[in-house]
Amino acid sequence: MRRRLVAATAATVGALGLGGWTFATPLPYPIVSRALGLVPMRVVHTQQRVVGVVVESNAPATPVLARAAAHRGLHASFALDKAPAPTLIVRLRRLGDEVVPRLAPEKPTRLLSARRQLLLEARALRLKGGFYYLAPKGFTLADYVAARSVGGHPFAGAVRYTAGQPPARDDDLRPGAIVVLALNSASPSAVAVVDRLATLLHGLGLRPVPLSALVSSARSTATTA
Repeated sequence: MRRRLVAATAATVGALGLGGWTFATPLPYPIVSRALGLVPMRVVHTQQRVVGVVVESNAPATPVLARAAAHRGLHASFALDKAPAPTLIVRLRRLGDEVVPRLAPEKPTRLLSARRQLLLEARALRLKGGFYYLAPKGFTLADYVAARSVGGHPFAGAVRYTAGQPPARDDDLRPGAIVVLALNSASPSAVAVVDRLATLLHGLGLRPVPLSALVSSARSTATTA
């Protein structure tokens, strides 16, 4: 009896310790996620020849980038640094685009601020239940826990391009992949990245769609990543 009590107490203390460590640890998320089997979604399993395009940008640059993308037949999800104005959301929807939450990188221990940020963005975008958000580079396990508490599920790019790195032929550009364009301005070099990606995907026979359309394409085939 005493042994069972000691074992149960040790298990309880261990669970509490792990829980407290999970919330407080500044360790990068990828290091811990390998042990826990938690990874951001980068690819979905679909039988359609589609890829999800996500533009990581800011509100001032978004209208120009969205028009450039629409002109080239490219529809995308815009992951902005803060909740956009309702007028911008309407303009993007008219172009066949959408807005997804983006967790901005801040301090390592920012459990409450990360939760508050995503909660405000989800409300502004009228997202109910579970939703996907773009995880930052300095993603920690505390960020994951905070976002998960408000229904957030992280995703990242299987392929990532910047204004200084034009898209090139990549083996990861395949059906179901998530492509992230990190474009924080509407400069000619940023627009050129959009143009190059549209040309590249067209040559590969892949159709660029927003993230929600990519996820929907997988619901009738297989479970998402």
